Amino acid sequence: MKISIIVTCYNNSGSLPELWERLQKLSEKPIFQNHFFEFLFVDDGSEDSTYSVLQQFQSFHNHEVVLVKLTRNFGSYNSFLAGMSHAGGQANVYLHADLQDPPELIEEMFTYFLKDIPLVIAHRESREDGSIFSSLYHWMVRKFAIQKTPPGGFDLLLFHEKIRNDVVAISEKSTNNVYLINWLGYPFVQIPYKRLKRRHGKSQWSLRKKAHLFIDTVFSFTNLPLDFIRFLGFLSIINLGLAGYFLVFQGSSISHQLWFWTSTILFMLGMLGIILGEYLFRVHETVRNRPNFVVESRIKQ
Repeated sequence: MKISIIVTCYNNSGSLPELWERLQKLSEKPIFQNHFFEFLFVDDGSEDSTYSVLQQFQSFHNHEVVLVKLTRNFGSYNSFLAGMSHAGGQANVYLHADLQDPPELIEEMFTYFLKDIPLVIAHRESREDGSIFSSLYHWMVRKFAIQKTPPGGFDLLLFHEKIRNDVVAISEKSTNNVYLINWLGYPFVQIPYKRLKRRHGKSQWSLRKKAHLFIDTVFSFTNLPLDFIRFLGFLSIINLGLAGYFLVFQGSSISHQLWFWTSTILFMLGMLGIILGEYLFRVHETVRNRPNFVVESRIKQ
């Protein structure tokens, strides 16, 4: 059986040598004796020496290593989609290059895969780099989007090729492809672990990227924005009724109420504009049908 290890990289030159060493030790485990690995690294427009380091891996292990270089930074979830599009394994692993998710977990995950479980998720039971945003984000996902999502979220997973093919075929715009795998509904098992602090380089998850991730998740996996529009509609009807009441029965004091109704209506119009704008953006993205990523080169010997 071929096992594709999909590693997305963005300015990870510091952690890649250690990651490669640990992956090599992993591949020598007895459980993988009758299987072979395909190490598929996706360079997501790195600005450091990441691609040079990857080329060194490829030069010494050219039959095992596949390099996919994107023309620019398309984001971690689009680079993951690029990796899946070029992977060929019956079993597939998604792994970040920052070593916060230990690759040694793949050995335990593979034992479940051999039992015909199509999806194995390593979920963050605890983490050394926790934040209010991450806690709120994963609570929102479980509460309003995908109820069966493991608490604490996940980034390391092992999945069958049919799941990979499903996600590649969907090729959705502006979404979280990791949670899309969970959304598909295949049975899965969870393996808890503690997410480690980042030891190499600086996290690329800026506040802007986190905000985009939150918005994409809300609009891709929930109907909350549409429900809020309905709520604004009912609220508008109530406001019109109250405004009419004050105008007819309390005309002398309507000037004192005018600021309240005006500000309320402007708030509702503003929120409506923001929500509709997000939906129009997604419709526009889908209609113009630009690719989620552009591959500059793919090297496999």
